Amino acid sequence: QKRKIIALLRERDEQGLHALLDTMGRCANVIAPILRDPQEREDCLSEVTMRVWEKIDPFQEERGSWNGWLTSLTRHAALNHARRISRHGGAEALSEDPPLPELTPEEALLRQERQTALQAALGQLSAGERLL
Repeated sequence: QKRKIIALLRERDEQGLHALLDTMGRCANVIAPILRDPQEREDCLSEVTMRVWEKIDPFQEERGSWNGWLTSLTRHAALNHARRISRHGGAEALSEDPPLPELTPEEALLRQERQTALQAALGQLSAGERLL
């Protein structure tokens, strides 16, 4: 699979680009802790895709794995993107803390149901038991 994608990209075959796009979920996971804004993440992911398209020729499998190369390229692109935002007074600044995962509507509903159940259970305890 990887070798086929690499070969297609080196031939500048658009099928290689489509196959690359299908595997970009890993890159999105690398970008997420660095760029919190969804639009910035999408922009960075597009930038990474173009960099892979442009820089595939120097990639040598003997020097490192495809996944390692792609991860490194992605991380550097995301950090550079974050620096540009920071320099130009963007609302987003680099953070040491990992981003909080965004909840899906289903996860938000489950969280609310659990909180309600927890409150009901706590309500049945005596003051001494709650203190513990």
